[in-house]
Amino acid sequence: MRTQIEAGDLSEEVYRATRCLRGDTLQAKLQQLSAPLEDVLTRLDMLPLGESEDTAHLRCKRREIVTSVQADLADIDNFRQDFAAARSTMRRLNAVLDALCQQQPDFCCPITHDIMRQPVTTSTGRAYEASALRIHCATQRSQGVRPTCPLTTRVLDPAQQERPNRELQFAINTAVREAIAESGASEAEQAAMWARWWRE
Repeated sequence: MRTQIEAGDLSEEVYRATRCLRGDTLQAKLQQLSAPLEDVLTRLDMLPLGESEDTAHLRCKRREIVTSVQADLADIDNFRQDFAAARSTMRRLNAVLDALCQQQPDFCCPITHDIMRQPVTTSTGRAYEASALRIHCATQRSQGVRPTCPLTTRVLDPAQQERPNRELQFAINTAVREAIAESGASEAEQAAMWARWWRE
């Protein structure tokens, strides 16, 4: 069990490092595109083009290209900013959820060790994240074994294998909302964190 937790922590750390690297890479590419564009514009302005119909057409085309490239660069920069904001929201939400998991262990799924979004109760009376329990049961069935409760190892009653636990779900959602409100985030950040919680 200890190795699985460390491996999970490591994979999450690798995931976070990869996300940071992607953001840094986007910023570097944006800067790389900006410098050559300025250089091209400067060189075009220095060309000794006499005034003719062709040069007027070239200047017009140049303006169109410059406008198009600047719009593309602005889109890339907007995407980078949106990505950074989403990453920040996820970091804050994960910190809130980790703290809540420490304070309220009953809100955490024994399989995933994360706050449950759709808790279900088994015939043994234990609560799990619905998707995690389904995967657990499907894995056991594929091995030719009757599904058992991950905590008690008792065989699960197929008729009552998983029942949605609305009370627990309501309590979790209330606790998450309160934890987000107490996180010190701005109202906009709180709204983004709450929306992210519902999207997951």
